[in-house]
Amino acid sequence: MAAAVITNLDSTDTFTVLDVALSDGDTDANDIIEISGDWTSTTDTTACNVQDSGITIRTKVGDEARHAGVDNGGSNYELAVSGAHCVQIDNTRDNCIIDGLIIKQAGTDTSDEGIRMADAGGTLTVKNTIVWTPAASSQQDGIYIGSIDGTINLEQVFIYGFWRGGLHMQDTSGAPTYTITVNSCGIWDNGHSTAVDHGNAGGGIKFATQSAQSGTTIAVGNSWVMENDTGSGTNLDYRGNAGTIAWTINRSIDSDNSIAGVIDSGSNNLASRILRDSTSGGDEVLVEDISSAPYDLRLIDDDTNNDAQDDHTESAPSSLTIPSTDIAGTSRPQNTSHDIGPFEIIAAAAPSGAGAQTLASLTMSGVGAMQPSGVGSQNLAALAQSGAGAQKFPGVGSQNLAALAQSGAGAQKFPGVGAQLLAALAQSGIGVMQPSGAGAQDFASLTQVGAGTLGTAFTSANLTLSHSGATDIGGAIGAALTDDALNNIWDDVASGDASAGDTEYRCAYVVNTHGSLSVLNVTLRIATDPTESNWEIALGAAGKNGTETEVANENTAPATPSFGTGDISIGTLAPGDNYPIWIKRIVIAGAGAATPDSGVLHILGDDPN
Repeated sequence: MAAAVITNLDSTDTFTVLDVALSDGDTDANDIIEISGDWTSTTDTTACNVQDSGITIRTKVGDEARHAGVDNGGSNYELAVSGAHCVQIDNTRDNCIIDGLIIKQAGTDTSDEGIRMADAGGTLTVKNTIVWTPAASSQQDGIYIGSIDGTINLEQVFIYGFWRGGLHMQDTSGAPTYTITVNSCGIWDNGHSTAVDHGNAGGGIKFATQSAQSGTTIAVGNSWVMENDTGSGTNLDYRGNAGTIAWTINRSIDSDNSIAGVIDSGSNNLASRILRDSTSGGDEVLVEDISSAPYDLRLIDDDTNNDAQDDHTESAPSSLTIPSTDIAGTSRPQNTSHDIGPFEIIAAAAPSGAGAQTLASLTMSGVGAMQPSGVGSQNLAALAQSGAGAQKFPGVGSQNLAALAQSGAGAQKFPGVGAQLLAALAQSGIGVMQPSGAGAQDFASLTQVGAGTLGTAFTSANLTLSHSGATDIGGAIGAALTDDALNNIWDDVASGDASAGDTEYRCAYVVNTHGSLSVLNVTLRIATDPTESNWEIALGAAGKNGTETEVANENTAPATPSFGTGDISIGTLAPGDNYPIWIKRIVIAGAGAATPDSGVLHILGDDPN
């Protein structure tokens, strides 16, 4: 579990408070401030002032600090501020970027914004970010730009919950010119106010002016801006009142037909849709959860009723290029068509054949081998049938074949199938158990068997085990366990331990290495227990994509996991997801000779269809 840290990648200085990093004397123009590590027990509540041009603030891609499209607590970094703007762009600071943050306005003071750019001109880009508030209060906005010549680019941003506006441009004097782009965003549940502010009420994308303003352009593409009138009757999803504004809106959605009221150019928009978290049969955008804050605005897979799903094939509606990955890091589009908004639904591959469910099966044969003194060395070959998937037996369907251990080095042949050797994969460990005086023996190893088929894109190799730390007793995820290597996770069992009994622990990570497909209902199972030792299994306390805490030594039990022998559910693993697991090996006191003392561990998963 990596410690929470904020690093200036240019000066290499480290911090735990973002504003301290931004105001540090070594922070200069164009520096990159990167946030990483586990923020579960560390909260950043200090308001931030960006004091240099060209600053990039980002969470590290692929790190636990970076959210997956929802503020669900846990290890993700969150800037939660009360009594001030969360982030303010000071003076003339240009070309600043905010990428991959959760910004929560936790206060109720008047006009405290999520992000405020009011004292300077310049360009601000916000992408892959969630800006929200649980406590809508007077004149607050998600992102506010004041009476300045400025450019704001939003790309894959969720904004919700604010009293006045999601994105609010407010010209009170000086006739400034704004350039606004809204690319693949979701703006919802703003506009709680019934007050009129400078001739205009609130809304989703709101432009308010009291001067003879001209030259402003607002381009919206591949975005849904919905239900930004929370009972007031005066707010709109898209609103502008005076001055000259050129609106270009393509491939976007509203709830109140307000696109039609402002649009100057554009087409293929959807009007008067409703945002729901369960279908009512059509004319709707379906998301995961809007029952209680923080909301989960990621799209639900329902191609029949979800109007934001698989909507179009345009790569750059309103001349705004849709990013190649979504707010959660998933490649887009998943199918041939793009989903509207920040989130791309992961495409489900069609299964090959009826009832194809199991994605991968990892067989650990030979946890250790024991032999009496004087017995000569024997090599046991791990043999199996078919290297490309599970052997199908008539009337049975796709089956898991256990690794077959036979003394000698010859290959086991199966009539009518042809002789095939399944390579021995020593992916979890095999150690050697022996009484006093016996020489160490090489015995079986871990065999990976294809147990069913999920389309043509997913193979059993995509569901793997990886090392933890330096000695496999917890710590950061490492490389995949090496195939066909003795002692790659378990050590040898000495004669004294075999006599007295011994309990040891190992930590590994179950990993979905596929680039775009999820694995559903991933389950850990002890399929066959060893003879002279027993296994128990548990999930790691760090949870999905967490870093498991390293224990003191191999005989120290991890603090939280509850070990047992039954099946353990891991759940869904999205592309690149991992989950820590623990294996407990109990060598029975007075264990006798076993050639080998083998067991089988399966990792199973379901076809997402």
